[in-house]
Amino acid sequence: MGIIGVVSVLTLQSLIQKTNDREYNASRQALLTRFSDAIRLMSLNNELTSSSDAEDFVKNYLSKYMKIAEFGTNHPDKITAINGKTYNKSVYAQGGYSPTKYGFVLNNGYTVYLYYNPKCINDCLANCYAANTVCINAIYDMNGLKGPNKAGKDIGFITAFYPDDTKVVAPLLHSDITKTGTFNEAGQICSSLDKDTHVPLREEALGISLNASWYVGTRAPSKYIWTPYTIDKAQNYPTQLKGMGASIQDDNSVFIRASSKNSSLSVYCVKY
Repeated sequence: MGIIGVVSVLTLQSLIQKTNDREYNASRQALLTRFSDAIRLMSLNNELTSSSDAEDFVKNYLSKYMKIAEFGTNHPDKITAINGKTYNKSVYAQGGYSPTKYGFVLNNGYTVYLYYNPKCINDCLANCYAANTVCINAIYDMNGLKGPNKAGKDIGFITAFYPDDTKVVAPLLHSDITKTGTFNEAGQICSSLDKDTHVPLREEALGISLNASWYVGTRAPSKYIWTPYTIDKAQNYPTQLKGMGASIQDDNSVFIRASSKNSSLSVYCVKY
């Protein structure tokens, strides 16, 4: 009876965890839709880069498109990364700019810590400071200051790129970030980890890199990671991303470059 009881408890805990994960993912998708709709409308109305700072943006522009219950709130001081380690809230860096930040609470109780860069630029293909294409980066917490305060669970991020033809992403990174492979192997590696994962699109990979200190507990990835994006007609040189804190740049920015498909690079996978 003792063994049966233990198995029953473990099974129940597993079911509860799977249910919670489904709920977190559904909530993430719903929040992404709300943010995407609001940011798309602001872009169409030429309001995305009209503010002087994050507070002005939230109070006078974002609040017209999203219901905000409270202004001027803070974010949890400590966050548990996907590797299970807890670390202090760190400073977010974005290319050559120092974006302003502001916290607020949505009407559904989610707290949001928003970084705003009115000087964001449109797409750059390669050998550029990709972080400068970020207009908004929002760290959200689904249940306020309550636990578990864990990245990939109640905590995540939403990033908006480009003032024109704006793209908004909220990638959910798979916990295994140790894999390496070539460009053609990357998709197979992700499928082997989880059939519901894929190689991150370029903006998803940029979002992960920019938020690495929140998401994986370090200013990683310090290595290039694959995306499915290519920049030349022959499709021979896919874009890779080098993360914050990497030696290639002194200002902790994300850098895009092209390289051979046969290179062996880090493979990060994100869930749909």
